[in-house]
Amino acid sequence: MRFVNIWKAIILLGMVGLIWGQEPKVFELKTGEKISGTVVGTEEATGKIMVQTAYGLVTLDPEKLVVETVTVTMRSGDIIQGQLLLQDEARVVVKSSLGVLSVNRSDVDRIEYQTGTPKAKVAANHSTRSKKFSTATERQIDVFYDPTAFTLDQGILYVSGLSWGFGATPKIQVTSRFVDYFWGNFNVRPKFQLFKTGNIDRESALAVGFDLSTRWWPNRYHWNEATFTAYETTDNYYWNHTLTGETQTAYYGQYDLIGTSVSQSSDSIFYFAGSEEIYGGYVDVSEPEWKPYYEAFAAYTLSKARDNMQGRISHTVGMSISKAEVSDDLMYRVYYAAGVDVRENLIFNFEVFYDPSYVELWNRGMMAYNDLSFEKPTKPGSPLHFDIGFIYAYSDFLRFGIHFQPYIVAIYMKF
Repeated sequence: MRFVNIWKAIILLGMVGLIWGQEPKVFELKTGEKISGTVVGTEEATGKIMVQTAYGLVTLDPEKLVVETVTVTMRSGDIIQGQLLLQDEARVVVKSSLGVLSVNRSDVDRIEYQTGTPKAKVAANHSTRSKKFSTATERQIDVFYDPTAFTLDQGILYVSGLSWGFGATPKIQVTSRFVDYFWGNFNVRPKFQLFKTGNIDRESALAVGFDLSTRWWPNRYHWNEATFTAYETTDNYYWNHTLTGETQTAYYGQYDLIGTSVSQSSDSIFYFAGSEEIYGGYVDVSEPEWKPYYEAFAAYTLSKARDNMQGRISHTVGMSISKAEVSDDLMYRVYYAAGVDVRENLIFNFEVFYDPSYVELWNRGMMAYNDLSFEKPTKPGSPLHFDIGFIYAYSDFLRFGIHFQPYIVAIYMKF
């Protein structure tokens, strides 16, 4: 019986050699070495594989090669597990418990890889950096604060320091900022995936959603500018003014929270003759009220497999339109975001977005209540912004993130 099994293995290797034909392939040995070349045949007596490399013909012992065990998930939902025999642009061949199965690559949704290399050796030579994977551990539902077209898997719950999310169905997820509950803001942000199509090499999806908040505290900004009359005085004392009759225009200008208003108090504004220093009088800067907030958004994501099965590159374009009852103005945002799977547990993100109501931290209003100027202020910054950062999956349970724009550091858990 053992003799028959050996010959079955030999015949199988011969078939694989024929299937590979002239396709170049990289062979990884258990020692950590890698050999690239074209399979030209097999030795029937030993089952060894003959590979034509750039430096000559090399014979490889199958027993010394790293065995790739895969789990292939089909677009239909079927799952195939076994030893990977072949993977090219047309098909995937797996030796499973049902026999040797060949499936069209276009019907494959994703492939999960495992190798026969001992874990101790993997850690020693850092081979996890080149480990094959079709999809990173984390399929992003958002890039920083903007949505992609993907949703959480059904039944998955995530909790971060500020919010939670739940996959209600394969195409519907619901998120909410639980930190807002402390000041009575009921808020909900559902996302609906309208379609998802493609395969392991290329897939695309479209999603829409909305955000509803009942007591929203603004985190968006607008440019506040106001002018006031300043009176010249010869006395540099607040309680005793001798007016000269001369006046100048005093300016207020900075980015304040949406809904912030500026007005002059009942006291007049003065400046000392021969000086540009303004003193006396006050400018009242009133904070916005807690009001309802509404937002609608849409996102389209295109995801492509990287070369040599090293994860994916995803591109998302999206936009949102929002309205807060503290202001008459509509707020809008258009963005492009990219995600690159660096390793199975590490994703690099980049985003550029156009949003006139978003202001970098260093340009947000810091003016004191009576900090006026005789010079007309100019708007700092630009409505075009960018963000850059990483998401690291420490485990299936815990994720860490870091990026340029506030809040800079992110921590969240998935259940």
